[in-house]
Formats: sequence, C-alpha cells, structure tokens
Amino acid sequence: MIRVYGKSSGCTNCVIAKETLERHNIEYKFIDVMEDKGALGFIKSMGYRQVPLIEDEGDFYTLKTLEDLLFKLGY
Repeated sequence: MIRVYGKSSGCTNCVIAKETLERHNIEYKFIDVMEDKGALGFIKSMGYRQVPLIEDEGDFYTLKTLEDLLFKLGY
C-alpha cells in the first residue's frame, strides 16, 4: 500500500497529493508527521525535509515526482 507522509492541516501540497491519488482511485494510507513523531524521524533520517513524501514499495516520491509514480502504476 502507498503511504503518504504529510501534515493534516496547513499543507496545500499534501492536499494536492491526496486528491491526485484519489482521482486515480489509488488506495493510500495517510500518516500525519505532526502526530506520528516516529514517522517524522523516519523521513528526516533519509534526508527529506518537506512533505508530502510518498512511499510505494520502498521507493520514495515527492510532489515533483508524483507523475513518475503514476506512470509506474500505469496511470
């Protein structure tokens, strides 16, 4: 399952990422990094400093590379 690490409020790009996945009927789990400090530490440990960060089978995508993920999934 795809995981979207982001913020529930105040993050326009997180909304865009979720809406894009929903538009393509792609199931995902949203993880709010403001509530889940372990998740925040996880993405920071990999060098990411911005959300949303999208994970699919160990591959990570940012909003800039979301189209790459959609292509990989056949959309």
